[in-house]
Amino acid sequence: MRDMRKASGMRLLFVSHLFKNPLEHSKLPHLADLVRELSKDVDLEVVAPVPWAPPFIGPARWRRLAQIPRDHRYGKVRVRYPRHFVLPGRLAYERVGRSFLRTLRKTLAGETYDLVWAHYAYPDGWAAVELARERGVPSIVTVRGEDVRTDVEDPRVRRLVEQALREASVVTSPHPETTELARALGRKDVVELHNGVDVARFSSGDGAKIRGELGLADEFVVTFVGHLVAFKDPSTFIRAAALIPETEQVAFLVVGSEGRGKEQTDLRGLAARLGVSSRVKFLGDREDVPDILAASNVFVALSPTENIWSNTLLEAMAARVACIVTRVGTTERFLHHGKDAWLIPPQDPRALADAIVGLKTDPGAREGMVRGAEALVTAEFDLRAIAPRALALCRSLAAR
Repeated sequence: MRDMRKASGMRLLFVSHLFKNPLEHSKLPHLADLVRELSKDVDLEVVAPVPWAPPFIGPARWRRLAQIPRDHRYGKVRVRYPRHFVLPGRLAYERVGRSFLRTLRKTLAGETYDLVWAHYAYPDGWAAVELARERGVPSIVTVRGEDVRTDVEDPRVRRLVEQALREASVVTSPHPETTELARALGRKDVVELHNGVDVARFSSGDGAKIRGELGLADEFVVTFVGHLVAFKDPSTFIRAAALIPETEQVAFLVVGSEGRGKEQTDLRGLAARLGVSSRVKFLGDREDVPDILAASNVFVALSPTENIWSNTLLEAMAARVACIVTRVGTTERFLHHGKDAWLIPPQDPRALADAIVGLKTDPGAREGMVRGAEALVTAEFDLRAIAPRALALCRSLAAR
């Protein structure tokens, strides 16, 4: 039986379909950063199951995922991408957990771990808790957001999420909103562990390379990074672009993957209808986000619900980019208008356009906000402070 241990004496298994892969570079970069940091002290591996369906069944996206290698390495960490059987449709979703669990059992047969840590409540968390129970080891389930916000609107999925949270040894949450959502699902003792930002990596991007690649010489660059879904409100970004005259020489960068199904947005069509296609560059899913941020003068976070816990916002702050942020959720508990960020109402293209033009003409204001935001990120969200807390949690559980 395979049992390679570091001096710490602990083997840790991460389970998450959200872990990045060679096709989808931007999936939860902070999770990959945490894995890298923890692997310095413990023997750690990742299993990130990939959905598989018979040919011509399910969305084309599933067939594209067949290109993902089954075994890969990020630095010294082994990441496996086994396939698990799925069928399209919400009715089949409650069965995904069983398929996920069978895949974990098969992939990990004959291997031993001291702790199983899943990121996403279902199917990952549910299957990981079952696997850990079978092996007599503790489990951690980290809720991410959608898993305890929208997925649980389906009562069948809600029941499975509640089971995972109830039976996990520990449940962690990255911020107060998800903590309250987890508590509403029955788990009261939730440990808050912020997503950590690799400040060193995001503060050392090569902006000149990106400006050269995109042909941006003297343009004032404004950037949106995130999943292109209504929850992030990228359409307000496009509409604001249409309100800023071309003479201002502002370029707009959109980084992120398209939503699917009801979350899909036709941003390119919107840009064409508004006559701004030449000024809005859709860059898709990119691995070089630190470089893109280094090329940017302003970053925008436009969610109509919550922003301060967005890792893309924290990464932009670490990259020393002035940020425009919507006044929603708990944002104003952490950010102060004009000190850490420029705050605007949600879903207001005119307010966003005015803020962009105003900051373009006031480099002193931008620099002041950069200093304030950098201090906030370093104090509250630096991975170098978060990783030791995560390691201590793992060690305390494994020692039980």
